[in-house]
Amino acid sequence: METNAQQESEKPKVKIKLENLGTPNKNKVVIETPKGSLVLFFSYQTIVSFNVNAEEENHTETINNLWSNTTGKLLNELCPDKSQRLEEAKFKELLEMAFNLVF
Repeated sequence: METNAQQESEKPKVKIKLENLGTPNKNKVVIETPKGSLVLFFSYQTIVSFNVNAEEENHTETINNLWSNTTGKLLNELCPDKSQRLEEAKFKELLEMAFNLVF
């Protein structure tokens, strides 16, 4: 029979950190698991960019601006080269893959 301590030590450890980037609409969430890390950049309540670092994957993706000038300013900070930004469908596809890599 396992003790609570044994059960706790076998659970995957997930660390989550929230960081404000200067204004209420700009935030970063860092998720760390044994399989890797995922950094999510938010404008208001929407993920607009992410960085995944898991096993052999390490890349940052940013969505095209579908919102306001305020979100556009954050996107310009995260990815100044607008030609590197992704369409919404591709961004969501890669974000789902990133979550699958770290969980």
